[in-house]
Amino acid sequence: MGDADKILCPRCGSEMKRKARCCLKCGYLNPEHPDNESMMKYSDITLGSYSVGSGKKINNNNKKDLVNFTTVGNNTGNKKICFLTNIIAYLIFVIASIIYIFLNTGSLMGVIRSNLYIYLLAVTIWIFVFYSFELIYMKMNKKWWSSLIPVYNMMVLSDAVLKSSLLGLIVFIPVVGQIFLLYMLFKLGRGFNKNGFLTMLFPYIMIPIIGFGSSGFEGRNYVDEEQYAREKDYKRSKVFLIIISFIFVLSIGMFIYNNFTDIKKQNKNLSRNYYVGIAKKMVEKTSWSIKHEKYSCSNDIESNEYVFYYPDVGDKFNIPFSLYNDVISGYVVATKDGNDNYSFKVSLTDGKRGIPEVDFDNLKADSVVDFSELDDKYRYGLSCYIK
Repeated sequence: MGDADKILCPRCGSEMKRKARCCLKCGYLNPEHPDNESMMKYSDITLGSYSVGSGKKINNNNKKDLVNFTTVGNNTGNKKICFLTNIIAYLIFVIASIIYIFLNTGSLMGVIRSNLYIYLLAVTIWIFVFYSFELIYMKMNKKWWSSLIPVYNMMVLSDAVLKSSLLGLIVFIPVVGQIFLLYMLFKLGRGFNKNGFLTMLFPYIMIPIIGFGSSGFEGRNYVDEEQYAREKDYKRSKVFLIIISFIFVLSIGMFIYNNFTDIKKQNKNLSRNYYVGIAKKMVEKTSWSIKHEKYSCSNDIESNEYVFYYPDVGDKFNIPFSLYNDVISGYVVATKDGNDNYSFKVSLTDGKRGIPEVDFDNLKADSVVDFSELDDKYRYGLSCYIK
């Protein structure tokens, strides 16, 4: 009996004939047998699920009305060799890169302070996506290495999702090929019971989800002949994810370490720009109010100087993040010259940092300093408010 004539029972995992009506060991109805079609609606299809080594549950059904059954794959290539090839090649690159930089710098700190993290991040993303494609090809009962061969990989993908390998050559036609590739991605997602549009629009997110997920292609999981083949596949995927996740986090750590000063400086500039942005909003609102005469003052003001006091700037303008910061108060001094033109000075503080009174034209990030209290003569003196 050839591999094509054998399947594994979704309930107990025992090998059985494809044409058998039920499993001789546990009595589970064979969903591929035509005589069982009317009986399957009474069958508890959730029995086709089991727990793997990590405790994760893998279901043998993708939809309520579709049994996701297991079949012995005869065209996937050796899955263990696929796993070892990818992980060994990945580790060789990582180790070789570290050794090369160490020999050139002469110290471990030289390795840490180098740009190694750039190469590690690039190769991690590269191997992650490629291995995801290999897993997908094996899930479609196609040889894993076929996903790595240019032109041939598109023909194999087309054969799986469109049932014609020659249609895959359309991908290499300018413009039309790009549209056709999107269509194949759409069909690929649908074949794994995923959203086809998401797979088409966000392939670099959906491809790993499909590759490392538990869904089968068109309701079928292709495994090796062993009873616990799917559990072995899952464990290999888990090991792969743990290794590349560790190196990915290590790369991010090296990036932060090497750029800590710049990151700290950038964060400080962002903080300063927050205060500068608030000051600009205060002046813009004040200018608009004066121009449209939408203000009134507490007393008659004989001078050409108008003070607009803002007790809570964040509440006034609904500034983002104002809820997560201390209350910012401030004022704008508007001075009118002989030509009825206005110049502005602005000041604000949250009780810790802020902007001492400064001409609006000279406002910049360096204007933000440790500043705790506003000038009392404006805070408690004559002031105007916006209607």
